[in-house]
Amino acid sequence: MSQLVGQPLWCYFADVTGKHKVFLCTSLALGSSVIFTMLYFESFLHLALVLGAGGLLSSGVNPMIDSATMACIEHHHISPNRYGHLRVFGAAGWGMGALIIGVMVDHFGVNVMFYDFAAFSVVYFLVVLVFPYYNNPRHGKQQCFENSLEKRESDRGCDCDVVQDCDCEDVTINSCVDVRNQDLCIDSNFDETTPLQLGVPKKHLSGSRPEGFIDVLRFLVGQKAVLLFMILLVAMGMMKGVIDAFLFVYLQDMGGNGTLLGVTLATTTISELPFFAFSGTILRRLGALCVIFISMGAYAGRLLYYSQLSRPWSVLPIELLHGVTFSLSWATIVAHAQEVAPEGKKATVQGLFSALFWGLGFGMGAVGGGFVSSMFGLDMLFSYSASFCALTVLVGFVWYFIEGCVCRRRNEVLIN
Repeated sequence: MSQLVGQPLWCYFADVTGKHKVFLCTSLALGSSVIFTMLYFESFLHLALVLGAGGLLSSGVNPMIDSATMACIEHHHISPNRYGHLRVFGAAGWGMGALIIGVMVDHFGVNVMFYDFAAFSVVYFLVVLVFPYYNNPRHGKQQCFENSLEKRESDRGCDCDVVQDCDCEDVTINSCVDVRNQDLCIDSNFDETTPLQLGVPKKHLSGSRPEGFIDVLRFLVGQKAVLLFMILLVAMGMMKGVIDAFLFVYLQDMGGNGTLLGVTLATTTISELPFFAFSGTILRRLGALCVIFISMGAYAGRLLYYSQLSRPWSVLPIELLHGVTFSLSWATIVAHAQEVAPEGKKATVQGLFSALFWGLGFGMGAVGGGFVSSMFGLDMLFSYSASFCALTVLVGFVWYFIEGCVCRRRNEVLIN
C-alpha cells in the first residue's frame, strides 16, 4: 500500500515543482532514517508501523532514479531503449551486496544488516547530491520527432500525413514504414532514430498537456495501447508477488536449506545481466507490448514448473527465466513510461507504472496468494497463478490483435 500511494505522489510533486533532486534526496533521507529505527523495535505492531512509514517515505527513490536516468539518456540524445545498459550495473550491485551482507550477517548477526544499510544509504545520498539531474533535456520530444520525420522523408523519399484516427485523435503516419510499425493505435515499437513510437497522440506533441494527476491518469487510460500495457503491469506485479512471497517458503517446505536459497538468489541475479544488457535490441525489434507478452508467458512457464517440483534443487534451471520475467520486462516498463508520458510529467508516469507493478500488483499477488495457499496449498497456488497468467496473455493478445487490425484498416482508408 505504501508503494501504491507513495510512488506516484512523490513523483508528481517533483514534476509540479521541478525540484526532482530535492524530492529524491528528501525521500531517500527520511525513508532510510525511519527504516533504520526498526533496529530498536521488537513487537510486530511497532515493526509493521515503522516499515510502512519507511516504505511510504522512501517510495519515491526508485521511480525518481529511473526518471533521472531516462532524463540523462534523453539529454545526451541516446535512445530510451539503452536504459538496460545502465540498469545492468544495478543488478550487479544487488548480487554483490546480497553476497557481502549475507557473509557479514553470518559472522556478526542480523543487526549488522541495519548498520550496513545506514552506511550505504549515506553513500547513496552523497552520490545523488554530486551527480546532475537533468530536469529538461536540451531538445524536447517535439523537436526530435520533427527532425526524425524530416530525416525519414529525405532518406526514404516519402510523405508523412496527419490523419484523424479512431480513438487516438491526431497521429502522424509514415506510410513507408513496415507493417509492424503501422499499428498506429496500439503498437509500441521504438526506433533507434525516432525517440517517439508511432501512435502517440498529436496533442502529446503539440504542447497541450495534462497538468493534474487525474488528468495524467485520464490521458494514459484514454489510449487503448497504454491501458492494455497498464493492465499487464498489474498482472505481472501479481506474479512477481506470488513468486517473491512464497517460492522460498515452498522450497523450505520441500527440505531446501539456506545454501539452496542463496544459490537460487545468485542464479536469478546472474540471469538479469544479459537481459538488461540486450533489452534495448530486443525492445527495438519486438516493441513494448510484444516484450510484455513474452515476459508474461515466461511467468506462466515458471509458475507451472514450480507447481510440478518434486526436489528443491531442481528449481535452479527455471530460475534462469528470471531474466525474461523481470529484467527484460522492467527495462521495457521504464523505457515505455518515458515514451508515453506527457511533457513535464515524466517522473509522474514512472511513479505510476512503478506503483501499478510494485504496489497494486505485487501486493495483490502476495496477499491473495496467502489466502489461496492457506486453502489449497502452495503447489496449487503456483498452478492457479500459471493458469491466470496464461489466460491474461491470451486475452491481452486477442485485444491487441483486434485493435491493431481495426486501427490499421481505418488508417488505410483515411490515407487512401
